[in-house]
Amino acid sequence: MSQKKPKIALVCHRGEDPGKNRVLPDSMGITYVQSIVKAGGLPFLIPLDFPMDELNVLRETCDGLMLTGGGDVETSPSSVEVL
Repeated sequence: MSQKKPKIALVCHRGEDPGKNRVLPDSMGITYVQSIVKAGGLPFLIPLDFPMDELNVLRETCDGLMLTGGGDVETSPSSVEVL
């Protein structure tokens, strides 16, 4: 029997198609997904319009959350609402 793989949630991003005035579908860079798989995890992509009232389901289902992106993630304890 194989070992249970940890389920890691990744929040997708939504880009714009320069010059075409259209919004691209939610997506995630393949490097993030490959890194989770290489480390033995199972990536779960979460769309941007995921219902806020379903966040507890994610918390109960996933074993971790990978925060991606730049330096704009607020990390001070007072900026986070505890669910």
